Amino acid sequence: MKRAMYYVARGLSRQLGELTEETDYGKLQKVYSIWVCYDPKMPRRLKNTASRYKIKKEDFFGKVEESAADYDLMEVVMVRLDAMAESNEELFDYLKGILTNNKEKIIRHTGTLSDDIIEEVDTMSGVGALIFETARTEGLAAGFEQGLEQERRNQIEKLLRKGKTPEDIAEYNDYPIELVKSIQESLTD
Repeated sequence: MKRAMYYVARGLSRQLGELTEETDYGKLQKVYSIWVCYDPKMPRRLKNTASRYKIKKEDFFGKVEESAADYDLMEVVMVRLDAMAESNEELFDYLKGILTNNKEKIIRHTGTLSDDIIEEVDTMSGVGALIFETARTEGLAAGFEQGLEQERRNQIEKLLRKGKTPEDIAEYNDYPIELVKSIQESLTD
């Protein structure tokens, strides 16, 4: 929850940038952050719940009339789905359908759909699949980069063992001289 509040606070502060004597706080607009949590390890008491957190004025001495637009500038909605069990709540069922790419659940909650939209639902991937694919792609890119780094290191080590100078290796292969020298030092350790 603190993380969500931090994000809306940052979103609010980003609207003004650097504060000066001329800062116009009247330009601030309300910031919303909606979180959909879908974690099988979530505590039971939180599963299939939704909560809204916002700023609310409370007069404790006297009564002051103020527009909520002047102070209610941050709101967080936290939806916590039970990853393992079904829910009778339509919102939870629909969101689970989206996250798991369950087209029957999606169609059940969106009503009658045209053939075009049904075809799109058939071919869409759920948000979970999208997150997985993004992470997989990033992991592959990182792995590829690590492989290139290791190959570069192996090549430098091989040339150093053949008696090439760090300067020649760096110049011929367009490597930073610091990299070649650090690899040379690691070979002598």
